[in-house]
Amino acid sequence: MRDLQLIVRGGEAALRERPLAVLLLLPHRAPQVSDVTSQNVVDCARSASRWSSIPMPARRVMSPVTLVGSLVQQTAET
Repeated sequence: MRDLQLIVRGGEAALRERPLAVLLLLPHRAPQVSDVTSQNVVDCARSASRWSSIPMPARRVMSPVTLVGSLVQQTAET
């Protein structure tokens, strides 16, 4: 993804000034992330790429059944 953005923008400086994309990271289960996701965060930090973590706990599966419990978990993950 980074290489494609560099080609389109024409270089590192232009890409930093006008980024084309934001990498969205989704945790698999609270509060852990996979090795691939962790490496993506490291790669984004090294290249000054933008990224965002978007936790989406699935009620009754990966978070409490109640709405309040699910919101508390999502807030903690964020």
